[in-house]
Amino acid sequence: MHDRFEKRIEDGLTKIAELGKRRRQTVGEMERRVGQLLGRNTRAAGLFEARVVDQGNGYVALTWTKRDDWRQWSRLSEGCYLLRSNVTDWSPEEL
Repeated sequence: MHDRFEKRIEDGLTKIAELGKRRRQTVGEMERRVGQLLGRNTRAAGLFEARVVDQGNGYVALTWTKRDDWRQWSRLSEGCYLLRSNVTDWSPEEL
């Protein structure tokens, strides 16, 4: 699941970075685009650390890195579920 969201975010960040090279934008506009992308893909948003830098000529640059500590935490925490019920006469399969 995280891999799918990670790919979606990475593709989106690449598109946003290309847009910043082709069209003049403010830092705020670029940050809003990045924020919207991360907000739509919250399951893997913590993996990315994005930075928007003003180039000084009306263009902005977007760079990002992946955080390995978050990846390790997500691998350890995904897929763990606990079912709790007040029904005592069902078998685990029935529950």
